[in-house]
Amino acid sequence: MNTTLFAKPILSLCSVLLVSSLACNTPKASEITCSDPAFLTKLQEETDRSFLQQFRSSIVKFTGVSPRSDDPFIKALSDPSKISFSQTRKTDADQALGKVTCAADVVLGDPGFVRGTVTYVVQPTEHGSLHLSLSELTFREPLEDFIQRTLDERDPAVQDNAAKNTLRNGAAAEEANFVDNDEYVTCKNEECVRLLPGFSLPPEVDVEFQARPNGASFTGTASAKGSSTVHRWDSDGGGLQ
Repeated sequence: MNTTLFAKPILSLCSVLLVSSLACNTPKASEITCSDPAFLTKLQEETDRSFLQQFRSSIVKFTGVSPRSDDPFIKALSDPSKISFSQTRKTDADQALGKVTCAADVVLGDPGFVRGTVTYVVQPTEHGSLHLSLSELTFREPLEDFIQRTLDERDPAVQDNAAKNTLRNGAAAEEANFVDNDEYVTCKNEECVRLLPGFSLPPEVDVEFQARPNGASFTGTASAKGSSTVHRWDSDGGGLQ
């Protein structure tokens, strides 16, 4: 993945004198900034191209089916503007050649479908322009795991099961809290994570619990985001309804 950035030569004196030697045009490595906006714009394009190649290949291996180009998910991941970088850093520098190796944390897609790290090299050409090459793109989770998670998120049955499991886990946390504090908790979503011991909330599920006024029982509901199916819990009615 190679991209040449046609920036004006850093040593303008060489241009004035029409000297084209590498020694004259090569800037110091310390003069190259990994977070230069021009680098990051080109890096978006190269990262997007590299990711889609790996992603399409993984989908074929995992599902045996080639992804359609009009698939909304593929389209969401095919927009370089949806790629953002942070923690841009210089990891190595060759002072003699003015060559710099950079790394950055990368988030692909909206809202952050895939996270990873990209490594790239920036070095000057003998004409004074700067050449960027993408050397490695790694992911925080195997692409196969990401694909499975994505397919699960599209499967209503999987989502439905996740909502029921979340409701059961929340009810168990309510009972644990009652043992420790002699009360049930009224809460919703992230508030439940904070108030109920050991409870975790999947991003695809909404959950809510209500303590009854008498303080001796509680009710709860859970549903997958975007689903019309609501699962209900009643501690007085035997649990899952």
